[in-house]
Amino acid sequence: MDLLPPPAARPALAFAAPPVPPIMPRSLSSSAGPHSCCSEDIADAFAAIPPYKWDRVAAALRSNGGVATVDFLPASVCSLHAAAFATARGALDAVAEVGGSGSSGSSGGGRIRRIGPGDDSARATGYHAAGSDGSSLSRYNRHREGFVFSDGQMFDVPPSDPGIPSPFREDMLRLFQSMHDGIALEVLRAVARDLGLEDEAWFESALGPSGSSSQWHVKRFTEPEEAGSGSGSGADGDGDSAVPGSSGEGYEWLPVHTDPSLVSIVLHDVPGANEGGMGLQCQHQAAPGTRAGPREWREVPLHGHAVATVLVGSVLSYITGGLFPGARHRVVYRPALPRSRMAATLFLRPRGDAALSVPPSALLTGGGGGGGVRVRRTTFDAWIARVSKNYMRQKKKKNRKEEGGEGTDLRHESVLTGRCK
Repeated sequence: MDLLPPPAARPALAFAAPPVPPIMPRSLSSSAGPHSCCSEDIADAFAAIPPYKWDRVAAALRSNGGVATVDFLPASVCSLHAAAFATARGALDAVAEVGGSGSSGSSGGGRIRRIGPGDDSARATGYHAAGSDGSSLSRYNRHREGFVFSDGQMFDVPPSDPGIPSPFREDMLRLFQSMHDGIALEVLRAVARDLGLEDEAWFESALGPSGSSSQWHVKRFTEPEEAGSGSGSGADGDGDSAVPGSSGEGYEWLPVHTDPSLVSIVLHDVPGANEGGMGLQCQHQAAPGTRAGPREWREVPLHGHAVATVLVGSVLSYITGGLFPGARHRVVYRPALPRSRMAATLFLRPRGDAALSVPPSALLTGGGGGGGVRVRRTTFDAWIARVSKNYMRQKKKKNRKEEGGEGTDLRHESVLTGRCK
């Protein structure tokens, strides 16, 4: 049974272009257990997927540089994704027209709540525009505008006709449930089985509830103006950067980074399942089965409403000692790509006061030979703050190097800034 009618069967959505009432955050219910905040129809659709398919995803995350593809989503879930993206596009068109009139933190006077440079981007909820003038949170959003939802917060974007119920909040909630409850939690259960844990819900039990601590967003990319000019400010600057070795074939739409998450889920707004990743590339060892030597960039194999890309985040990599390697990835713009690339990304994060610890697996604790993985006993909030501080220190060193002073190798500079990307 379809969760929602196909987009073509739904009435056209008309969102307000004049001033929109303020966005008022409202909390989602926490996910203390499997599918606890998931609608029954969504849960039923995912329950029909046999566990061995998720186990294959977990195995791929270990062996494939921390990236895997979920290409077995039910048709009803694909329809859900299509409807949610259609709603988000309409809302972005409306909010983009009035968003510029709102100031950072404003929530009254008929203005949209806009995320600004003074907000804690790791905890922000609202809308941000694209740009490099400080209004887009970080350089990661130079070419992206979108909606951000943090720590279980939800808001609404009303349609132009006040007599019509807004589909925005419901469709965004269902999109979150699909990514978090339906995909991400199932991936973590498969990871637990892959590690041989007695409790396959260990990650949610020890580090959750992740439904009230994760961050996710729906963002639309804009075409880089500099892409056609051949200009760029270098691989680590705030402008577009020519991809090394690309012979001018692409620009980094989204700079190289590893997500501050246990796992991340990426969905693209294109019907069905299609070849390629719309510019999403992950770094792999050139020689399969090795952890050293040359590395190369490869585009993920599939994208679309019927496909989810799973990326291992820095948190999972850290507590497993790299057994599940963090996926270093980027998005590369090419003129052949659609000019309006849209994607939804979930960063499944531990709760802030959760103590980061090594999963009780013989593969990690030394039971299988060796000394075992050791991590500093700290909370997620303290850990992400420390890594963010190290990132800022490295940025300062790099700036001094560019000015003629001493610097440092910043190959991992973008790992875990703790900011909304």
